Amino acid sequence: MGVFAALLELQAIDTAVDQLRHRLAHLPETAGVEEVLGRQRALDSERRAVQGEADRLTNEISAGESRTEEIRHHLERLNRQMKTIIAPREAEALQHEIDTLKSETSDIDDRCLAAMDDLGAAESRVAELARALESAAGEVDAARAAEAAAAAEVRASIEEQQRLRESSAAGVPAAMLESYDTKRSQLAGIAVARLTGLSCGGCHLDISRSEADQLGKTAEDERECPNCSRWLVL
Repeated sequence: MGVFAALLELQAIDTAVDQLRHRLAHLPETAGVEEVLGRQRALDSERRAVQGEADRLTNEISAGESRTEEIRHHLERLNRQMKTIIAPREAEALQHEIDTLKSETSDIDDRCLAAMDDLGAAESRVAELARALESAAGEVDAARAAEAAAAAEVRASIEEQQRLRESSAAGVPAAMLESYDTKRSQLAGIAVARLTGLSCGGCHLDISRSEADQLGKTAEDERECPNCSRWLVL
């Protein structure tokens, strides 16, 4: 095999490796992991928000119960005091205070009952979200396993191509291989291409017939595309 035929084979291998590395960096399975992680984060965010609301309702109920107990003790004292009052005006004022406290107790009871209903709904939702999160954790594990398997498959393909590259590169002189690597770095990964008809396989632009004829008379290592400067294999 000639040097440039070997370089053309090497170019095909390097292109395959580049494609595999791009595939590895953009695995659909990686996007799948991000998708399920996003759902998991959304569920956890909602769970924390609902749990926070449940905690607030619990505190509201507890505060209401404490206030109701305070009012109950206060009413007991006022009722005892009422039995000792003789003056009508004083009795009227005391009765007004008793009525006000009873009204407050009634309002607190109504709020606590509503809060208890809301708390029940919140606790039910928290439990539902906890189950959903457990399921999501399983989905994340499965998605990560699929990603790892896909990545391992691509890495194995890269390793196989790299072994082929070593074999192919063995037939290329070191100086030529160095020039090839330099061209690849400068020309978007394509250093050498085949001339098909009058079209360069690297830049896909046509060259003139006279240019093609001139290339046929030129040494192999000087056959470059006049448009992109890639080596051309005729």
